[in-house]
Amino acid sequence: TNIHSYQKEMLANSLPTRIVAVCREKDLHDRSMRFDEQRMEYIRGLRNVRTVFEQITLGVILGVPGGRSVLVSAESTVPEDPALGQSKLRWGERVSSVEANEIVISEALLEDIWGSGIRGGSIPENVRLTVKRTAGGVSETFGRDMKLVGVKMGKRVKEAYLPLKMIAYLDMW
Repeated sequence: TNIHSYQKEMLANSLPTRIVAVCREKDLHDRSMRFDEQRMEYIRGLRNVRTVFEQITLGVILGVPGGRSVLVSAESTVPEDPALGQSKLRWGERVSSVEANEIVISEALLEDIWGSGIRGGSIPENVRLTVKRTAGGVSETFGRDMKLVGVKMGKRVKEAYLPLKMIAYLDMW
């Protein structure tokens, strides 16, 4: 049974879970290159496609009380995101909705901000999210406590996943 579980986990982690279509910088203003709802609906209809959603990546500052704050790249996720399936999580679950006030982070990021990995099952309940910008010469800060709902396996890459509508809002803020 242990060998079977190990093989199943290895297979799940080695299969591609996500294909990302990237628009070249020179084509960013060409509306015909964008993934509108019609194009995403077409892709959803292709064989073996499980989900399609907009990928947004944004620099954010994450921290926990009594721990460190670090600048990290956060990306969008949805409840059915295969990159955060149960076989990919060390603890917890995926975000519950695209509008949830929730976050999933990697083990590497948890160790960096919390000081160690999952301490005998103890992890912080919330992660403080901070985004900064300068508008009209004035520095502005947006901050919010996010409920930590999952920890993704991986001790090398510091990653954070925010619900799609939350990160879209922050990206436009």
